[in-house]
Amino acid sequence: MEWIPNQRWENRVTNFWWWLDKDAKSGIYLKNEEHDLFQNYLSLADATWHQHGVFWPPEGTDTLIATDDGGSVLYIDKVSTKGTWIVMTLDPDFHFGLHFMPATERFLDGFLPWLQQGKI
Repeated sequence: MEWIPNQRWENRVTNFWWWLDKDAKSGIYLKNEEHDLFQNYLSLADATWHQHGVFWPPEGTDTLIATDDGGSVLYIDKVSTKGTWIVMTLDPDFHFGLHFMPATERFLDGFLPWLQQGKI
């Protein structure tokens, strides 16, 4: 992912069926619960499915969703360039198109209006 500036990607084995385990835990949490995205648009459940890896973002970025071991699933980067990057490991557009993962529709229903409102 060299086209995303100043980020480090760690590929991980994907467990597509983690939610079938007894006492299943996704391994992610809201690192910045107070962020407007989670106050008015999304919940953690709306952003919870499998992950393919994590980012280790540069210092000064704002990780919104993190993994239990400190990796980033979704972060906002306003320090690497003159613009703003929203970087995430989530792939809701792909899964929404397959029509089998309801969380992705909820994610897009909240995330896209948040983007449109310019609340970044």
